[in-house]
Amino acid sequence: MTATQGRISKQMHDSQVTIAAIRFGYGLPADHGKFGSPQSILQMAHTVARTRASYPVGGIDKRKRELNSYVGQFTARRQHQLQDESNREALRQLRVTASRTMEQDRVMMLRDAVMSSDGFGQRLVRFWSDHFSIASSKAPELRLMVPLFEAERIRPNIAGSFAMLLRAAILDPAMLIYLDQTTSMDPDSRAGQKQDRGINENLGRELLELHTLGAGSGYTQDDVRQAAYLLAGLTVERPKMRAVFDPSRSAAGPFTIMGRRYAADGHNLSDIDRFLTDLSVAPQTAETISRKLAVHFISDQPDEQLVSAMTQTWVESGGALDQVYWVMLCHPSAWSPEFGKAKQPCDYLISSLRALTVSRRTLAGSDIDQLFNEALPSMGQDIWDPPSPRGFDEDRESWITAHQLAARLQLAQQLTRHINSQIEPAQLADNALGPLTSATLENVIARAPSREAARLAILASPQFNQR
Repeated sequence: MTATQGRISKQMHDSQVTIAAIRFGYGLPADHGKFGSPQSILQMAHTVARTRASYPVGGIDKRKRELNSYVGQFTARRQHQLQDESNREALRQLRVTASRTMEQDRVMMLRDAVMSSDGFGQRLVRFWSDHFSIASSKAPELRLMVPLFEAERIRPNIAGSFAMLLRAAILDPAMLIYLDQTTSMDPDSRAGQKQDRGINENLGRELLELHTLGAGSGYTQDDVRQAAYLLAGLTVERPKMRAVFDPSRSAAGPFTIMGRRYAADGHNLSDIDRFLTDLSVAPQTAETISRKLAVHFISDQPDEQLVSAMTQTWVESGGALDQVYWVMLCHPSAWSPEFGKAKQPCDYLISSLRALTVSRRTLAGSDIDQLFNEALPSMGQDIWDPPSPRGFDEDRESWITAHQLAARLQLAQQLTRHINSQIEPAQLADNALGPLTSATLENVIARAPSREAARLAILASPQFNQR
């Protein structure tokens, strides 16, 4: 190989690595070298799954103890809130405490993502957390629970089987509270008759429509209803805040869902486990979630052959997520230089800070804390508080609007003024886009009236806002 050929080969390799870092991670430069092959990218998922997150603050066990104490205090105060003004003020303070704790957790989550050298794994945590969306504003205790849910239920399961991930997510107390499962009782059960309560279909519906089979996949309203009856009995034990199966809230089966019978000989948690396992490997689930993954990482209109190959691998492997990721990472469209996806606000914020090579010391500052907790809600992506169980929108049109662009420009101005303001525009462009920096953007940088204006042009450029 001649020197010229070697140089061209290196440029091509650098371009491919940059494409992968932007498409599957949070961009350059920290984990640049890890994006050189599908093998090294996939390894990031396993690494993140094995590594504890920095949130919830204080760790998982400490948060569980805090949660138990919080729920006990909140319940006691709420029972007397109409009798004493001090109780009402105490309730308000408890709500404030929970909100501030979640803000601290969110800061730690974003710091982890900015400094991580395993971007693909970090992106998968965000993907699956959104897939199993829980809005923390639904109940005060959820502000303590949702970060815990992500760290304990989502993160360790991103590279295992979908059956394990599904069970961990659905049987978590945060999910049961969010989807009102704690109010659901079979009207013919002992508890249902005593309390004159009935079935709530939320969990059954979202489980089929959003978490597994997908809308239009062939299930009926009767399937939703039967699923809700099968799930009756699942509730949350307070103040321990753990998911339990209470037989007094459920009645005997059988229940028929999508042609399969459950609880024919009684009714207990094992019937629900079997139901979740069946859903996890159903061909409809395989196709729906394979497409969702391809849409999230590759294109709003992914190659149908890619979706088909991922679906086939899902079915053949029994929902082995790492094998499904592998098919996606090896497909030619994964390495296409055409970027058609819009970065969501969270992606944009994290990749901007990485491009600016923000230091750990700066990330630890109170100004960054405020930025993290204000920037994303202002851009329409309030992490851990999505607008509905569907999570945040995925399509480009939802994120590239006049309001969005104005908010991103404002954020870019804040970042370029206050984060590593001495970085040279050429270095920032190399950090942000590497060899993919277009001639048009290079010309804009060269003509900028100041270094600050040049830095702003890079972070506000259409090229940087895409992946």
